[in-house]
Amino acid sequence: MIISNPLIQFESYREKLQNLLEDFQKMFIDLHALKSSLGFILNPFLIDIISDGCPISSNMVEEVSQFETELLDLQEDQNLVMLHKTLTLLEFWKIVPEVKYPLLNKISIKIISIFGSTYTCESLFSTMKFVKSKYRANLTTEHLSELLRTATTSLKPDFKRLATKVQNLSA
Repeated sequence: MIISNPLIQFESYREKLQNLLEDFQKMFIDLHALKSSLGFILNPFLIDIISDGCPISSNMVEEVSQFETELLDLQEDQNLVMLHKTLTLLEFWKIVPEVKYPLLNKISIKIISIFGSTYTCESLFSTMKFVKSKYRANLTTEHLSELLRTATTSLKPDFKRLATKVQNLSA
């Protein structure tokens, strides 16, 4: 029985954990930059434009003064204040009038869509990693595409009906 040096194993684990930490920091660095933007999406009525300035990063908004004006107008709209208390986040941003608040709408769509698209993308890559394993490395692009579509669809096939149709065709 070979006993390895525990210090070497410890160092190996430390390096792996350090690499994992760095990977997580790289993955979520964008979320740190979006922190104030997320506050705007969650509750635009708590943003203090006068004291804190524009909560949206400069690469997301070109017209800061227009954004600030629209946000101040939104905060004064008592109807929207009340609706914000009763609606979900997505429902609220869907009813914010685009004609009256075009920039707020545009930015809210950008920020909210980040999460749906990131989740979908990560889910697809995770599924692809599973589908295209070392045992299926020679899949054609078309076949891989069909397997991914099947794996990620929310549709549920009626196997009994399909089996009956196949039986009827072969009879």
